Amino acid sequence: MSNPKDKQVGFAIGPTPDGPALIFAIPREAWEHMKDGLTHEFDLTKVGIGLKVIMFGCADYQSGMDILALGAQMHGTELHRVTDVDLHITPREE
Repeated sequence: MSNPKDKQVGFAIGPTPDGPALIFAIPREAWEHMKDGLTHEFDLTKVGIGLKVIMFGCADYQSGMDILALGAQMHGTELHRVTDVDLHITPREE
């Protein structure tokens, strides 16, 4: 019997040398939940952080970008694309 928490994405806010990081732990059942386009949502404004996070599954990169573009169009806004920006956390040099 699986644990009901296995369907949930765990997350924490942890320190990095450059400031706080949002860290996700995604159990297999939570990952499978997203495969059909379902979402996991996090409203961090409830804990005083001005950020909402929505994760969803898609067939491939292009279909995901198409869904994002459609969502932006439906809300009358533009996408701020940062997919070509290197956003990885660079280890601190000692």
